[in-house]
Amino acid sequence: MSEPANDAHTPEWLPPSAALTRFKQGDTVLALGGAQIVEHVRYAVHVGGIGILIPESTVSEVLDRSEIFSLPNTASWVEGLINLRGNVVPVFSLHALFGTDPVVGARQMLLIIDKGENALGIAIDGLPALAPDSVEMDQRPPLPEVLNKFTDSAFEHGGQVWLEVDIRGLIKSLSREMAA
Repeated sequence: MSEPANDAHTPEWLPPSAALTRFKQGDTVLALGGAQIVEHVRYAVHVGGIGILIPESTVSEVLDRSEIFSLPNTASWVEGLINLRGNVVPVFSLHALFGTDPVVGARQMLLIIDKGENALGIAIDGLPALAPDSVEMDQRPPLPEVLNKFTDSAFEHGGQVWLEVDIRGLIKSLSREMAA
């Protein structure tokens, strides 16, 4: 059996290591008529009616709420710890932190941000969705006080406000305050 000729219809194959690192996290590849287009994709979640954009290029995963081991003598917004594939991951309730209730009827999930020893979990209302194309707001809407310092930008689409929140910075700051 002979090798096919390398013409315009025969794809050039990448070595496995190059194929695995070809695209950045958060990219979606669309194949249109043989041409590939890399499209930037962003996801968003709801926490008690507040729309939060998942930070760009962030490794994240969504889990069903499973057993969370509570920690005694901690703030109400510290839900506890989970075991995620052998890693202990802290879980936080932004609902308690923001003073909001979970969305009625929404499936309560956990969003795990980052991986390994840097992972942290937050309770979310429902599955993440593709973030809509939004227009950046000139002025941020009134936010829970705790969010003001950690919200970089606010976007609006169809009456819904989406916030770029430094979740990791927010949690670190609050943890330092608790330890003091």
